[in-house]
Amino acid sequence: MKTTILVAEDNESLFLRYQEMIAKDKSFKLVGYAKDGQTALGKYKELKPDIFILDLRLPKMTRIRSIK
Repeated sequence: MKTTILVAEDNESLFLRYQEMIAKDKSFKLVGYAKDGQTALGKYKELKPDIFILDLRLPKMTRIRSIK
C-alpha cells in the first residue's frame, strides 16, 4: 500500500518541485493539493492522508490551528 500525501502550498513552482519528488518514489501517492488554508483543511479531513506537507503561511488561514 502506498503512503498518501496531501500538499498545501500557494507557490506553484514549489508545489511542482514537491510533485516531482513524490513522483520519483513509487511508495508515495500524491492524493491532493490545495493553494489556501481553508481548502487544505477541508481536503485533509476528506482524504485523511498519511503525510500532510503544509506551508504555514497560506491565504485564508495564516495561523496554526488544530486540524481535528
